[in-house]
Amino acid sequence: MIKQTKTHNRIVGENIIVNGNRASFLYTIPSFKYSNKKIDDVERHIDKLYSIIQILNSKTPGLQFCLSNVQIPITIGEIKRDLVDNIRKWKKEYSEKEIKFIERINTGCYTLFILEIFADVSSDSDLTIGETVKSFISSIENGINKTINLDIIFGKEKDYENILHNFGCGRCTQYMTFRYLLNNYFPGIYFHTTDFSTIKYNTVLNSIYQEYSFKMEQFCSHNNFISIFGLKPKTKYCSILQYTDLPIVKENTMLSFIPDNLRVYVRIPDQKKVVLSMKRQREDLAYSVEGTSTDISNEIDTARLYNSVINRLKDGVLGCECTIVQLVEADSEEDLKKKRTDIVINMMKNEVIARPFLNQYKALKTYFIDRNVVEYDLMSDLKYALSLKIDNFATIGDFDSKHGIGLMKIGEEII
Repeated sequence: MIKQTKTHNRIVGENIIVNGNRASFLYTIPSFKYSNKKIDDVERHIDKLYSIIQILNSKTPGLQFCLSNVQIPITIGEIKRDLVDNIRKWKKEYSEKEIKFIERINTGCYTLFILEIFADVSSDSDLTIGETVKSFISSIENGINKTINLDIIFGKEKDYENILHNFGCGRCTQYMTFRYLLNNYFPGIYFHTTDFSTIKYNTVLNSIYQEYSFKMEQFCSHNNFISIFGLKPKTKYCSILQYTDLPIVKENTMLSFIPDNLRVYVRIPDQKKVVLSMKRQREDLAYSVEGTSTDISNEIDTARLYNSVINRLKDGVLGCECTIVQLVEADSEEDLKKKRTDIVINMMKNEVIARPFLNQYKALKTYFIDRNVVEYDLMSDLKYALSLKIDNFATIGDFDSKHGIGLMKIGEEII
């Protein structure tokens, strides 16, 4: 089955994406290399993420957001300029020609930890007729074909930015926002050799089309559109996994996910709803072991953990609804099946159940193209959802170096 998809996402300002009556705001959060940190440091990092979301939710109750990471290509020219600029801090007359290993520099990627906050911006009831006309004209200029309140959008963004700035977070640039959208439409295509400095991003977004071939539990993206950038179309084989069962753990630091193409969608609902759900899960567990003669020590431990979570929620710790998905991509169907199987088996060792969506088209549209989630699969306390190690990387990466050299963004710690 082949489906052709066009995008309705448009970029407004630097870091705002508008799709119909829905807007999202993109920010970068400093990443964290968990393997080199003590448990106390990990707990403080999770507490920091929790504080960020807690304050944002106090500003906008019922907050909906997504945590993900995006790989941004870094070209040979950018690496050379970065090296020269930094060396010149100590040697002002340094020349690019003096770089001894210049022939070994190759293209690579660096990874950004992204917070995307969602908001409904359809309400314009407080606008005068003149303001409505002004908003409509501005919407047309930004390539948006609906009347939306841009004043509300920019006001929300400024409020979010003011909060996040205090935690060392920053707005995504327009370039990063554009790259983020490209990663959603063209999984596994990094545009290493493409110069986007002279293009108008919304013009490209308005023109993008993508063809997908869907099979049971997987699909192909044909990527014919990338030919306009001078690149040869390349078919990628993909499968989107859904994490349906997660263990109750004693410490949030015990969780560990593979961060590549992982998305954690979160909504903070009425807290009474979260407590009630936890109580129901605890009662379901009690019912399942009632009258059994087998060893139920593990179930007793789990029930105690449920009680601990419920007590934390009653003490004011935020609970949340969440959905966790992951896109697996490969260059062949055989490689895709192997990569997908490896992830599923490795996660099962940690009592985490992952399985492919049966309807891959719906999953692709919901979680990657439109990013409009209305139903959530899991419920937990917020710290649990923030502790999946989706930000477990240094700003470092290399996808095609002939010598296997990891390319580090100058100025960032390697550990």
